[in-house]
Amino acid sequence: MIKMSLGVFVFFLTCSVSAVAQNIERFEFVAKKMGTTIHIIFYSADSILAKRAVDSCWLRIDQLNQVFSDYLEESEIVQLSQFSNTGNWTSVSDDLWLVMRFSHLLSTRTDGIFDLTIGPLSKLWRRAIRRQTLPSEKELQEASRSVGFRFIEYDTIHQAVRLLKENMRLDAGGIAKGYTADQLFKVLGCFGINQALVDAGGDIYAGMPPPGKTEWVVNIESEKRNIGLKNKAVASSGDTYQYFISGDTRYAHIVNPITGIGAKNLVSVNIKAENAMTADALASVICLLGKEKSNKFLGAYSYEYLK
Repeated sequence: MIKMSLGVFVFFLTCSVSAVAQNIERFEFVAKKMGTTIHIIFYSADSILAKRAVDSCWLRIDQLNQVFSDYLEESEIVQLSQFSNTGNWTSVSDDLWLVMRFSHLLSTRTDGIFDLTIGPLSKLWRRAIRRQTLPSEKELQEASRSVGFRFIEYDTIHQAVRLLKENMRLDAGGIAKGYTADQLFKVLGCFGINQALVDAGGDIYAGMPPPGKTEWVVNIESEKRNIGLKNKAVASSGDTYQYFISGDTRYAHIVNPITGIGAKNLVSVNIKAENAMTADALASVICLLGKEKSNKFLGAYSYEYLK
């Protein structure tokens, strides 16, 4: 049982498959990556192949960090933000393109509640949580001027984007961990490993279950219960770890891009979906809109609301 924790790079991987399965062993690996804990569990009959597979996973995660981290000045997403309001089109990697296009569609369907351009506001609220003090109205207004998914233009022929407003800053925090979990599972699949579970800091993808089992058992701490997963993902979002209290109000690090305010008095949301990227993004949306209001926006997605 596992508990949920609440430059452009091109990746080349030569797929290989183990010999006839025998003496299948359980392998478990943990590493601190992307500012969180990455947990990988899988079953294999070949210890050498298992080592190669997990080494490829760590390489892949380092590459994705160089794409999505908004803490690394040399990351692709930060470098892209440097071109805001210059009129320049910038070609982006396959990883960033896929996440940006998925995000744009979700932004359109939710009237901007999910928005990759949230960076100026999320940066402001991170500082607010560190200092335990609310941002000023002036700071919120200034940051909000650079926020809006419609300020991104897409060139689908050349896989390029253009940021139209000054001081834009992209933040993939609401989707990147889920995308990473999916990608790590794909890496394992290239080695013929499908009895596997990947936990990217609470965003989990579980493939085929362990030998002799019908599903993986995942403990959701916020609900104090277990759920079963097989070829599905689950993601959690909420203010369990990142928040501060001002007066009678508890503010989360999850920021509403429309109002500019951190979500108030938030409860944890847990979403099951076909892949971890979808689960991760939808959990953030439902945190901000609530279950009932979200239903009218998210009909195009296959998901289950756990709480």
